[in-house]
Amino acid sequence: RVDASGALFESRAVGVVGRPGEGGTFSLTSGGVRTCGTALFEAFEVGPCLGGEVDFMTGSGTASQAGEGSGAWATVSGSALALWNVGRAFGVITRADAVLPLARPPFVITHVGAGDIVVHRPASATFRMAIGIEVRFF
Repeated sequence: RVDASGALFESRAVGVVGRPGEGGTFSLTSGGVRTCGTALFEAFEVGPCLGGEVDFMTGSGTASQAGEGSGAWATVSGSALALWNVGRAFGVITRADAVLPLARPPFVITHVGAGDIVVHRPASATFRMAIGIEVRFF
């Protein structure tokens, strides 16, 4: 089994602790592919997956000298997948992922002469779960 996925996350505002009015608004888009070795038990399919994705983040500052920036980084992931095959073209899928970024670019507010203040940096590892409807085209 090979799966492709994509996600678009809503924008989020983040403030800098101790600096009222300073921070940024960020949005994240993600796309990836994973391959799974699954076993079929009648209408149910379960197994582990390995994959990778590329995450794209854009940000705009809310400081007095606000700017904009963007960054991209690749991740690797390991997953546990469970699928209930409702029909030939449809299924209900659940998945638990552990995601490790290969880079962690910082998003900063730059102050002339005062250095950079990191507003956001991708986590060193994340865990997430998904549930949804699978539609098969092949």
